[in-house]
Amino acid sequence: MNQALVEAVAENMSASLLGYIKALLQDKSLAEDIFQNVFCKLWKTKISVEEITNLKAFVFKIAKNEIWRELGKKHSRLRIVEDSDIFEAVEEKTSELDAICIEESLLKIPKEQREVIYLKIYGQLTFQEIADTLGTSKSTITSRYRYAIEKMRELLGDTN
Repeated sequence: MNQALVEAVAENMSASLLGYIKALLQDKSLAEDIFQNVFCKLWKTKISVEEITNLKAFVFKIAKNEIWRELGKKHSRLRIVEDSDIFEAVEEKTSELDAICIEESLLKIPKEQREVIYLKIYGQLTFQEIADTLGTSKSTITSRYRYAIEKMRELLGDTN
């Protein structure tokens, strides 16, 4: 049992982790189950928190693996929630109308770009942490982020 690891994750990234899982799924109940599965995996791991060089990337990678494992059982492909409560972090900092516009623009960009945006902005991961989490290169992640921002600006009517 790894109480220190579970406590570190619970204290520092529970909200962003659950938000990430909800952002990738269509089923809130399934998202909560996967969130719990991540904590079970952390509890059972034999790796100590001191051995982990990048805790965020480690935890988000476990979440990503759990999502895909569960979806492999129940779904043919990843689907994105169209429920506004997954964007609670945005709504706390912006007006309700702005949050709705941001949400709508996020739902219109490609899934791979949307996931990078969520991990970068809401999960507060670095580009390297995102690359580690998604198992791709940092340059691919930065490109996806740049294209996503450009597309969202276009969708939101920002001419800058």
